[in-house]
Amino acid sequence: MSTVATVLVDVVCEIGRVTRLEKYFRSRGFATTILTPDSVRAVYRFKLEEADDSVRNIISALNEAAPLFKTICVEAWAILPVQNIVARTPVIEVGNELIYVVRRGSRILAKVVWGRINPATWILPGSALRNCLTSTEVYRLEAELSRKISLLKYVSASVKTSPGNG
Repeated sequence: MSTVATVLVDVVCEIGRVTRLEKYFRSRGFATTILTPDSVRAVYRFKLEEADDSVRNIISALNEAAPLFKTICVEAWAILPVQNIVARTPVIEVGNELIYVVRRGSRILAKVVWGRINPATWILPGSALRNCLTSTEVYRLEAELSRKISLLKYVSASVKTSPGNG
């Protein structure tokens, strides 16, 4: 079974552009929901093995849509199909990067942490799990999102092969 990653993008735009943005993201393979008269949620799911192409598609879509929106907030996570996890705290530190893990029954929700927090933290603020940018800052997202998705791939592979602590 392949691990599926999800990238959620909340897009804030001017009133009147929501329908156009929603249709655009849907045409690019995103699942979309209009949240308010000035915001759209676009969700892109992909297999971690296809991460490079998927990240390129996400960034391309955001770059093309940038003239239509003001800001975006991005989250990324994977549901890991495992029964055990080798983590003593809900934050796993891999090099300089962090992953927040929550056990949900026989699965693990692994969310990327944007920015720096104390790895010993048990409860994270929602802002640590979102990266918000203006439309002119989308260019910064490609390298960072690629790094975060690679981290999910690493955690997925290491959690699947590591003995659990039950």
